Amino acid sequence: MIPLLLKITLKGKKIFKSEVKGSASFIKNANLLIRNQNRVLFVDYLDGKVSLGGYRVPPFIEGQLYFYEVIDVPEEYVPYLQCIAKEIQDKVVPFYQNRRLLCDKDLTIVIK
Repeated sequence: MIPLLLKITLKGKKIFKSEVKGSASFIKNANLLIRNQNRVLFVDYLDGKVSLGGYRVPPFIEGQLYFYEVIDVPEEYVPYLQCIAKEIQDKVVPFYQNRRLLCDKDLTIVIK
């Protein structure tokens, strides 16, 4: 099997939780960084089943002030959302680790 090389930029759109209305609530197939002013709190992904409007943060983050940073993923990288999210988590080292992120594919992911 030939290993794949994926290139992702870490910059995304910042959306406050009160701004998740209209077109922002329909965002799918993206990686999601939950941040506060100082650091990244949690890394997750939005697959085709869940949109940003229907996304629920983990219960240990609900009481905190936070905003979303949505990193758009090109259409051809959508099958690898979970692997990309795991690589982003390894790069940014969030305060809370997402243990659901697993990657068993032979990929090389470059984060700019």
